[in-house]
Amino acid sequence: MTATAVLAANAVAHGSLGVVGAGARTAAVIGAAALLDGGNAFDAVIAAGLAETVLLPPKCGLAGDVVALVQPADRPAPRALLSIGAAARRLPQALAARPLPRDGGLSVG
Repeated sequence: MTATAVLAANAVAHGSLGVVGAGARTAAVIGAAALLDGGNAFDAVIAAGLAETVLLPPKCGLAGDVVALVQPADRPAPRALLSIGAAARRLPQALAARPLPRDGGLSVG
């Protein structure tokens, strides 16, 4: 198993109710706890994302994006949660201005 595969496997929490993957194992466990507390997959995504705001501050923040794909057992097609922050709206203007900013919201885009 490669180092990347080991890191990915360590950032997943799973059980009989579902699987939660995140950038940090603790965030995945917090997302799984949301399922155990009666929440749905979207609740798990939000819980894991908020945990990553604390656990991975250089990569995640309250003004960040959420992209989640969920396959409910009772539906034939997946459902999506897309929450794209304001930085993406100004990305075309930022790309036109070179060099790209080294900090701030547009640096993430």
